[in-house]
Amino acid sequence: MFTDDMPKIVAGYFKVLETVADHFKADYAIERLSRQGELALVFTTASGGKLLYLGMRWDLWSRMNLPLWLGVRPEWGAGRVDAFSARNQGRSFMHEGYQLSPVDPGIATDTGNAEALIALVAAELAAAQPVAK
Repeated sequence: MFTDDMPKIVAGYFKVLETVADHFKADYAIERLSRQGELALVFTTASGGKLLYLGMRWDLWSRMNLPLWLGVRPEWGAGRVDAFSARNQGRSFMHEGYQLSPVDPGIATDTGNAEALIALVAAELAAAQPVAK
């Protein structure tokens, strides 16, 4: 899996994640996570409620050949994992405290073309919003 092109591919995904973050920064607080083997964005409401994880994960990329993942954590709100799992039926699983679902390889590209990924994240964020009472 590791080739001479890998640094260029990883840099491309970094750029795509930054493009996504820039697109949503006016509407959401965005926490950046950067750890060994992971670069991620966590989208948060103005009041601090966490809504969605979008991350590049080397452990899953190397094992499943899928670099980008969407996810939620149970502690982010009652029913959040169930709702996310229902939207990503048959594709999500619990991994290291996150309910994760892969971003389709046709959407998750390293070429800097982030429009389809932005649309996917927008749909997930809209679905994750707390219901006003």
